[in-house]
Amino acid sequence: SLPLSKESISTKNITTVILILLLTIRIVFYIIMHIFINNGQLETELSHELSRFFTSIMLLLGSYYVLHSKNNEPLFKGRYPFGFQVVAILILFFDSLSLSLFNILAALLLLGNLLLIGIHLIKKGIKIEKYSFWDFFVGTVIPLVYIFVFLIPMTTPDFSEFNWNERLFSSGLPVSYWIRLFLYYFAYAAVLEEMIFRYVLLIELGKKNVDLRWVVVIQSVLFACAHIGKIGIVGLINASVFSIVIGIMTLIGKKLKPAIISHTVYDFVLSMLNALAVLQ
Repeated sequence: SLPLSKESISTKNITTVILILLLTIRIVFYIIMHIFINNGQLETELSHELSRFFTSIMLLLGSYYVLHSKNNEPLFKGRYPFGFQVVAILILFFDSLSLSLFNILAALLLLGNLLLIGIHLIKKGIKIEKYSFWDFFVGTVIPLVYIFVFLIPMTTPDFSEFNWNERLFSSGLPVSYWIRLFLYYFAYAAVLEEMIFRYVLLIELGKKNVDLRWVVVIQSVLFACAHIGKIGIVGLINASVFSIVIGIMTLIGKKLKPAIISHTVYDFVLSMLNALAVLQ
């Protein structure tokens, strides 16, 4: 079991419950829209606006949880990549600049999040985070190995015959598209989901002295459940398996940075392969 403190902080417990509730509401909203809205364009627009809004709330609550956890939990030894989170908040903020109610609310929540983090860092003394080569190496290599050694050979038998040059140049997708896609997955998926599933969840399960094997399984199942309505059955199984890989990596390294990098690379590469019609 994880050697975490038994001390309970009511505000943190409430924050955890609200985070899980918001995540559930976001999933339910997505499924309802998918079932009842027949207009594809309208569904996409509403999905993006609600996603920005819920993401902004969860980031704010997640920041509150993290700031109250930094000094009293030994799992991550007080290390949290606030640099990554600030960049993600800025990306989300500039993506929310439009005259829409949900976008305006999202932008205000994001500014509040920056203020919360800023005040905390000033009080504690602002320090530049250390980003080691090892964090980026592990975070990049693990998802690439998983995709190209495990996933693709199972789903695409003729991958060895794939003509990269022909597909890349015939796709008609500009470089700006790939940059925006990368930033999207970093801000909307990696930072938020790693904060919830690999930070909050691992700490909370550890406080209950759950066996490490069950910790990895539980976080992977919940991670897959968070994607219900977005991807099919095969995708859910794949998300669960990769979540086990990230969960083990996080527990061993006791850092969140490699997990955020891995999650971003994983989502980006899979989306790129789908856009180029590589995966079957």
